[in-house]
Amino acid sequence: MLQIALTGGIGAGKSAVAARLVARGAALVDADALARAAVAPGTPGLSAVVAEFGPAVLDPAGALDRPALGRLVFADAAARGRLEAIVHPRVRDRAAALVAAARPDAIVVHDIPLLVETGRAAAYPLVLVVEAGEAVRLARLAERGLTPAEAAARMAAQAPAAQRRAAADVLLPNEGTLAALYERVDAVWADRLVPFEANLRADRPARRAPLPRPGGPGGGGSGRDRGTAGAGGVSRDGGTAEEHAAAGRAAAAARAARAGRLVGRLRYALGPLLADVAVVGGGTGEWLELVATTDRPDEAAAAARAAGLVPTAAGSESADPGQPALLRYVRPVRP
Repeated sequence: MLQIALTGGIGAGKSAVAARLVARGAALVDADALARAAVAPGTPGLSAVVAEFGPAVLDPAGALDRPALGRLVFADAAARGRLEAIVHPRVRDRAAALVAAARPDAIVVHDIPLLVETGRAAAYPLVLVVEAGEAVRLARLAERGLTPAEAAARMAAQAPAAQRRAAADVLLPNEGTLAALYERVDAVWADRLVPFEANLRADRPARRAPLPRPGGPGGGGSGRDRGTAGAGGVSRDGGTAEEHAAAGRAAAAARAARAGRLVGRLRYALGPLLADVAVVGGGTGEWLELVATTDRPDEAAAAARAAGLVPTAAGSESADPGQPALLRYVRPVRP
């Protein structure tokens, strides 16, 4: 089984991505749907909401008046926090029950609008983020019947786009046609998610290149391999020195972001088993090499599966074909 997270700003098209993944065979855990069920008429969740916010959040039939509640919480961070404290634990319990009922080979997609805001991204070995520009999202929200002020308030209540982008292992732009979005989703499903799940289930690393030497340069290759600049500042592959420098900076930034996400996942998955974890080696190759300091390496290797790494003779290696990584284990040095 592979559990991944799907998120995106309101109006970005997250529901369309979720529907396409379900059509391809995914099992969906929809946080919005679970949240609605948690505060349905007659539930303890609805009683708790009414106790916190008053009977004005009920409609004449006794159900939750979502627009009325939205006006109270979307512009008030403290009120929103009180609502989340009621709803989120109930959603997590319902989600756990759905996962327990899924097939052993399932790809479970957790559709979580507030994944970044609640600090839950590190709980999943892969995060999909759907993205669209503010103007596109505002237009879509207007089609849903929201006023510009209501749409702006809901967008402001969510994390900035840059923060969601930083959490993304896969970024799905969605400003074009639905067919174009589906094509991107289908490619991610076939090339990334299906092999990732199969690798996890088989305890098989997704190794695409030789393992890096311990503490080595990360497999980036020499400057000649990448097309070094010659006389006049133009490389043999046609790019200028400035273009290669810019590409190098972008690659280094992407690598650093990927390393940060993996470190966060390992800290989350290993918890108290982990004394420290650090990225080692250098270069700009696709491999990430990390070292975990732990007194219990066998238990740590088992726990690292939740971060998408499987045990191997070298330590733990990524099962994700899009993120090659090696984690070695060392014991703490005692004085």
